[in-house]
Amino acid sequence: MTTIVEKCPACSGDAVDRSGHWQSVAPNGDELNRKIYAIEKAVTKYYLALDNREHGGGAENKAFNEIQEILGMSWKRGETAAFLEAHPKLKPLYA
Repeated sequence: MTTIVEKCPACSGDAVDRSGHWQSVAPNGDELNRKIYAIEKAVTKYYLALDNREHGGGAENKAFNEIQEILGMSWKRGETAAFLEAHPKLKPLYA
């Protein structure tokens, strides 16, 4: 089934007509859905490892690394602290 994305008559953004109301559409919605599913799968694999009495720390590390890979993220020393120093209004979001 193909979802037809049109322009919302009110805001001109990408949207789907839902029987009389418009629902906005993220331009990368399919990619976001795939990432969410992959993250959910990584967490479920972690829970399964716990159910199978595997070492919790090792299973957690494996799941976290998998989630970082899905999101295309990796830690670089000082990068986050420098970012928050440059954008102090964002600090409460990460406290």
